[in-house]
Amino acid sequence: MTTHGLTTGTHPLQRAGAGRTLYAAGLAADLLGLIALLALSSGLLTVDSFAQPAGIVAMLGFQLVANRLRSRAWWYVPLREAVPVPVRVDLLFWGVFAAAVVVTGALRTFALDGRSATFPLWVLAVVTVAMALLPSTNRPGPEPAAAWWPRCVPMLTATVALLAIGVGGRVLSPVTAAVFLAVAAGATALSRVLTRRWHRR
Repeated sequence: MTTHGLTTGTHPLQRAGAGRTLYAAGLAADLLGLIALLALSSGLLTVDSFAQPAGIVAMLGFQLVANRLRSRAWWYVPLREAVPVPVRVDLLFWGVFAAAVVVTGALRTFALDGRSATFPLWVLAVVTVAMALLPSTNRPGPEPAAAWWPRCVPMLTATVALLAIGVGGRVLSPVTAAVFLAVAAGATALSRVLTRRWHRR
């Protein structure tokens, strides 16, 4: 019988077996979503205007699949007390993810001058906000929900950087960037309130 207190803080990647495989598969799905996002935003993958929204939806679909895989991976970790688990892996992963998005935005704004971009820079910023606000990976009860900030903070930081790039490259006006940032901050606050209420049920 599994009891509280066993291997407190163990992460699926720290245990050999199915849990590690599922969590790694989730990260791989996230990477596929990143590749699709960068290919679309940089213009490396040329699609018609009707296929662009489908490409974005498919990229977000990769994120949902990745979330599900990582959620399932926690079933292979012994039950622990309700304390934070190591988030260094997730923070590193999403930090690299956010950096790649920002670099792509900078290249398409300054190096490519937007000529090869499949969609405007602000769409890329919308995607980063959407990714930041996707539901956190849920661990099986009675475990607490996974920490939200290792993904949300890097992706919102990427959003701010993209807006700054847009203003600096004269792709976005300062007013538009400020309004966008205010809406993103409000959406983040609302998301946190709704998440807390959901987990109190």
